[in-house]
Amino acid sequence: MRGSSASERPPLIRPAWLLVLAGTVAIALWTLSSPRRTPSPEQAPIDDVALAWLRSALATHPDDTALRLRLARSQQQLSLYDEASWTVEPLLRHPGLEGAQARLITFEGNLARWRQEPKPEVTGTLGKTLEALLTERLPERDQESLLRMALELGRPDLAARGAEHLAEVLPERRKGWLQEAGRQWLAAGEAARAAESWAQGAEAASEALDAEALAAEAMTASHGMRDGGAAVALVQRLLTRFPKRKPLLERALAVALAHQALSQADRWSTLLADLSPLDEGAWRRRREVALAAGDLAGALAASRKLVQLSPRKAEEWRWLARIAGWTGDLEASREAWRWLALREGSAEAVSQAVHLATQARDFQSVAEVLESRRLRARLTDTEFLLLVNAYEHLGEPSREEALLRARGQAPWLRRLAALQEQQGRFEDALATWKDLEHRSEAPEEERRKQGELLWRLGRAPAAMACLRDARRWARPEAAGYWRLLAELAWNQEADTEAREAYQVLQAHAPPEALVSRRLVRLHAAAGWEAERKGLLAVARGHYEQALSVDGRDGPSRLGLLRLLLRLEDLPGLTTALSSWRMEAERTPEYFEPYARALWRLGQRKEATAWFGRWAQSHPEEAGPWLEYAQSLHEVGERTAASKAFAVAVPLLRPQVASTLDQLPSHEAVQQMLRLIRLSERHGPPALTQAWAEALQLRAAGDADVQDWALTRALAREDAAGVRHWLAAMRRTGRSPPAWLMLRQAMEAGDGPALSGLLKTRGTELSLPDRVFAERWLGNRRRARQLLTSGSREGLSQTQNASLDALERELAAQLDPRVNLLTSFGQLGPLASTLVGIESQIPGPGESLLHARVSYHHLGAEGFGTAKETQLQAGATLGPEQRPLDLRLGLAQRGARLRPSWLIRQQGALTSHLRLVGEAAWGEASDETALLRLLGQRHRLAGTLFLKVPGEGEASAAVAAQQYRTLKHSRLGEGLGTALQVSWPWALAQVQGRLGLTSAVEQRWLRAGLPPELAARVSSPATHPLLPERAGSLGLQASMGSERSEEARSTYLLEAWGGWLWPETRPGYHLKVGGNLRLAPLGELSARFVLGSAWGAGTSELHRVLELGWRVKL
Repeated sequence: MRGSSASERPPLIRPAWLLVLAGTVAIALWTLSSPRRTPSPEQAPIDDVALAWLRSALATHPDDTALRLRLARSQQQLSLYDEASWTVEPLLRHPGLEGAQARLITFEGNLARWRQEPKPEVTGTLGKTLEALLTERLPERDQESLLRMALELGRPDLAARGAEHLAEVLPERRKGWLQEAGRQWLAAGEAARAAESWAQGAEAASEALDAEALAAEAMTASHGMRDGGAAVALVQRLLTRFPKRKPLLERALAVALAHQALSQADRWSTLLADLSPLDEGAWRRRREVALAAGDLAGALAASRKLVQLSPRKAEEWRWLARIAGWTGDLEASREAWRWLALREGSAEAVSQAVHLATQARDFQSVAEVLESRRLRARLTDTEFLLLVNAYEHLGEPSREEALLRARGQAPWLRRLAALQEQQGRFEDALATWKDLEHRSEAPEEERRKQGELLWRLGRAPAAMACLRDARRWARPEAAGYWRLLAELAWNQEADTEAREAYQVLQAHAPPEALVSRRLVRLHAAAGWEAERKGLLAVARGHYEQALSVDGRDGPSRLGLLRLLLRLEDLPGLTTALSSWRMEAERTPEYFEPYARALWRLGQRKEATAWFGRWAQSHPEEAGPWLEYAQSLHEVGERTAASKAFAVAVPLLRPQVASTLDQLPSHEAVQQMLRLIRLSERHGPPALTQAWAEALQLRAAGDADVQDWALTRALAREDAAGVRHWLAAMRRTGRSPPAWLMLRQAMEAGDGPALSGLLKTRGTELSLPDRVFAERWLGNRRRARQLLTSGSREGLSQTQNASLDALERELAAQLDPRVNLLTSFGQLGPLASTLVGIESQIPGPGESLLHARVSYHHLGAEGFGTAKETQLQAGATLGPEQRPLDLRLGLAQRGARLRPSWLIRQQGALTSHLRLVGEAAWGEASDETALLRLLGQRHRLAGTLFLKVPGEGEASAAVAAQQYRTLKHSRLGEGLGTALQVSWPWALAQVQGRLGLTSAVEQRWLRAGLPPELAARVSSPATHPLLPERAGSLGLQASMGSERSEEARSTYLLEAWGGWLWPETRPGYHLKVGGNLRLAPLGELSARFVLGSAWGAGTSELHRVLELGWRVKL
């Protein structure tokens, strides 16, 4: 060491070093010696001395990699794995062979420790290390060692990779290592890589046998490949060297089938079959593969080959038949099935052979096959039918008939009957159908066929009898039977049977236009016939059934309309008219019935328009124009009616001439009377007179003509004419008409004569005459009974309307009613409040009983107040033309009771004059407000009513009164007169009356007031309570009506304006009222009065509001 003393330096050569150096040289020489003579280090035994020597040598030469590797190997042999790992650690990152060997030694040490104590996590690490080592360029010996280690670790995949690596680096041993790689890949479950390795080995093998063996192994392994396309591609690659080797082709076919590569399988199966032309198994397999691949042509060729190889095997023929059918080669299929059917006769073969032969219209083959089948077993019905059809097509009816007769069952007998009918042997066919009828449980079809045959033989009655006899058990579902029955009945005009048969068809068979059309016509005809016989309900049913089948059938609609008019079914008419209106407006046939129906419904304006349409659509016929004129007259259009009648007159001339020639027949008389009545209204007088004279001349003895002429003479006030026609009646043995005697008795007011006439000749009178006569006599209940039960057939619209109004009026009189009323008023200085109830109930006989209870509150400033309760009872007696009203009353004011009574008698003096007389005692006085509070009156009055020209009415009234206080002290007397004349007026739908009125009152009063009033009235005289004279003259107008039983609501407006004296000033009086019917709750009424005068001119301001609620019990 630099800087040290010589004595301190070690000797240059030490003995130990010399020993190490000598050992190193010896080892080197031994190492370099030939291996044939010296064993390898792994084979040479080693002991501790050698190991120590190696350690010493490595310590001397640390950079000697070979020595380091030798020492590590020696340590491994002595199981010193850790020391071996430490020894090679410097070499682990060495890039060359030495580094790879060092890493191998470390791995072997780790593997040795793992063998002693296997751990899963260590196993994975060792596998990764091994995988890296396999890529190192180690000697073959070390590589083989690694393969064994991989297998020891359970990693055949790593062993396979190692083998593949060796195959790459050792070309001379490539085949062997690839074969080993394949085995290891297969062991690792990698069939694809195993197959690829063996395939590469086969390609690398120079010997054909070796190559074929490896190819076989590769094909076997490809069965397990997941990628079928890759497997097949691999097999194709292998077959390029051995294209026609049967063993390999067998394996290739198995691979293709395993992986569903059917096109390749089809090709390889073809090669195999071609290589073995006499091998039936190969050709069967070829057929199976071709079918699987969809190669029907190949399958057919294989089947043909198999049939050639085994011509007596039925199974091969069956396959040929089926495959030929699939390919569309029907000729080959038919021949194959025919061979099978004739050879073995199975059901399938027979069925297919017959089916194909039938399609090809080879009926000779059909017959041969089925006859062969018939020899073996009984034919089924289908087969038998095919055999019969075959003989039919072959034109052998005798054999066909023989077969059918031999079979003997119902279906074949029907076929036999059809065959006989086809040959024109109708009698034989009829006999066959009769035989069939006895075998059938429901022989409607057999009867139908017999009927058809009989009809074709010209024996229609026999056919009808045959079918009619079967009706009792014929099922509705037997459409053929019912159709033939309907046709036969239709042709023989047996409408009832035809209708019933068509009804069954309509209900149980599919819809047919002909059936519906004929059923409608039959129902319409049946409806008309029933209507003609008076069976209206039956007729209606037929019309409705016809319309249920065809709702647009015109004749049925018109018939139903006509019938509804006869039945007076107003709701039905309304529904029908609204449903068919659109079509009716375009179809002239509907105009007349629509007009008459609307007229019956009371829609006269609209009906008149339809009569006009009817007339316009028949310009050359007089009847429609006459109807149009009549309707226009009824709705008040007189000018238009005259124009329509003028159009009809020229058209009437031929009709009138013909009618006059037919006189005195009843129809002609009625026609002429109708024409004359129309002419009286709208025609020229000369024409009317000419027709009347012609009728009277040619039919003077007719009762209707005599009645009409008598009525005409009465209306014209032609006394001579009346006498003439009464004499004519007597000459013909007739009494004067009952209606004339009725009118005379009513005008004369002769009640006994009227009663006697109703008893003796009541049946000759019309319903209106009897009803109004009973009412005139006061027999209200009898009149109402006649209205309810009497027939109104033949009555005019006007007569029906008047009877309806009378019925409502009688109901108002006879039905019990209660009226709740109240009023609030101011009469001058008097304030008045009233609450009351009144009732009306029928009494004994024809009387009406009345009752009223009311409470009054009266008060006037300076005169105090009064509370008054009134009770009144009464009755209406006698006939309607002379009713007698009786009223008895009792009024209580404070502790005082005050009785009262009233008698009113009415009566007709003549047809134009009527008198009303009244007598009252103790009634409330209404001349003035104070007198109503403080007094009462007794009264005697009479009123005369007179009819004046222009439908007017005049009246004259005279009344005498005596005025008294409530204690019956006399106040005075009075006499009053009143005159009034009025006429009705109408404007559009508004009606009313207009007239003049005048009244005069003269009173004679005592000089002073009675003692009971002197203290309450400031003036000692009587005239402040009641004026001595009063008068008025004015004009009165009204419109509306107080109330009506017909209308739901009514109104009344009434006004009076005039002059009053002795005040000599104007006065007025207004009244507004109305009624509202709220059925069934009753009727509400209200009235308001306002004015400055009333009565004879009492000039006190007043206003009154009255309310009432009228209820029918």
